[in-house]
Amino acid sequence: MSTWRNLKQRLTAAGICGKVGFYTNAYLGIRTKKNAIDSLDWSDDKKFREFCGEFLRFQLETMRPCLLVVLGQSAKEMVCLTLTEIPELAAWKSRKLSSLGAEESIRVVEWRGRKLVVHVTSHPYSDIKKDEAAKAAEAERAERLKQAWETAKSR
Repeated sequence: MSTWRNLKQRLTAAGICGKVGFYTNAYLGIRTKKNAIDSLDWSDDKKFREFCGEFLRFQLETMRPCLLVVLGQSAKEMVCLTLTEIPELAAWKSRKLSSLGAEESIRVVEWRGRKLVVHVTSHPYSDIKKDEAAKAAEAERAERLKQAWETAKSR
């Protein structure tokens, strides 16, 4: 699967084991015949969006990660809609990923009495369509991911 292959490359470049952290695109996978249904905007379906938000909360409450890596624009919006009790994430709401500076992509927050490092980055699937110049930015994304992990480890 392209997403996981690209995510593994990003993790390797950051020197991080894939078992570290919780990585989410926030929407449950919807597939037919081995292809993601990407022609539909599932965020417009209120019941599905609410279900995915509830499931995301359940996953975070159950797994209790110290690092949450949010993969892509849609996931960022879902996390902001779902985790409204975290005021530090409000600054991300309705902003394009490309408008977030490196320092803005990592937030150290408190959630449910625990420290949680939240890092927002592009979805690894988008790496497939990038030209060589855009792929060169991958080193910067890997460095931010490494910084997020180092911050989470120190908590």
